[in-house]
Amino acid sequence: MSKLEKVFITGATGFLGSHLVDCLTKRGAAVSVLVRGQPDRIARGRPRLRVVRGDLSHPFLLSEASTVFHLAAISHVGRALENPLQTFETNTSGTLTVLEAIRRSSSVEKLIFVSSAHVYGKPQYVPIDEEHPLRAQEPYAASKLAAEAFVSAYSSAYGIPIAIARLFNTYGPRQHPDFVIPSIIKSALTQDCLTRS
Repeated sequence: MSKLEKVFITGATGFLGSHLVDCLTKRGAAVSVLVRGQPDRIARGRPRLRVVRGDLSHPFLLSEASTVFHLAAISHVGRALENPLQTFETNTSGTLTVLEAIRRSSSVEKLIFVSSAHVYGKPQYVPIDEEHPLRAQEPYAASKLAAEAFVSAYSSAYGIPIAIARLFNTYGPRQHPDFVIPSIIKSALTQDCLTRS
């Protein structure tokens, strides 16, 4: 069986997660999604899409999934600065909830954890590579770095195959307009004139 035939996704109603759901369901995968609120960003009428109601603050079961994509997080740095405790609970403790569900599962073969380039902090050199020092400089980065540590520890202790993706500035349709690239594009489109120094 292909590892992408039966997939479980957290953060499926978010910017990246909703596109991942689109891609995998179009490929014919059976996709289960953990959803706290309304699944408004997930296209309806997909026969192999199953919505599981819940959130990362409560244990849940993984049924028959072979691959788990863990994208759920507070990803807005400003919101994380305003509420570091909620950020830790969602991004770090929530990751532990996912890891425990995987540990109890007999079907999961791989976890893909979506982290952030924020874990590198201010670049010591460019281009940044995987050997770059890790220096979290705000609560969002610290929560992701702590979550990465737990993902790696569970992989070592329980033999869970993992992949950690440290994403840089992603952008595209459905992204919140407050993020850096959409805000730059909006400024460029709405500015009356460009000034030269």
